Amino acid sequence: MSISDREIRHSTCVSVDGVGILIVGPSGSGKSTLAMKLIALGAFLVGDDRCLLIGDERGITVERPPNLPMGIEARGIGILRAPMTDNARLGLIVDLGKKETERLPEQQTAKIMGHDIPVFYDYKLDAFAQSLYIFARYGIVKDL
Repeated sequence: MSISDREIRHSTCVSVDGVGILIVGPSGSGKSTLAMKLIALGAFLVGDDRCLLIGDERGITVERPPNLPMGIEARGIGILRAPMTDNARLGLIVDLGKKETERLPEQQTAKIMGHDIPVFYDYKLDAFAQSLYIFARYGIVKDL
């Protein structure tokens, strides 16, 4: 890894206590919808539609590219104002392009800019957003 790797990703990111939740998936998969649910729980918007990832030896920081509006798209309504933060340290990825089928899955990771980041796949659970919010704040029980 160079001193600082940078790339733009088609994604939406929110921050829960400084922990970035990067939401990826195809267009129309619900990235902004999930982000709005997390914001309603107390998260802050980092960026919607595209996010700038900046990697270094300590981890990955996510920022809103400067040319994007400071808000989040609500289809059929417009760009909504939202509580925002300038950046967050990437803590987990939610991939809405894949479906989770296991009730208690093995933790998956993705290697991004040399760092292993926990990944969760879309799960049709009424409390999916709440579960992600709690994971970002408190982590997961590993010693079952």
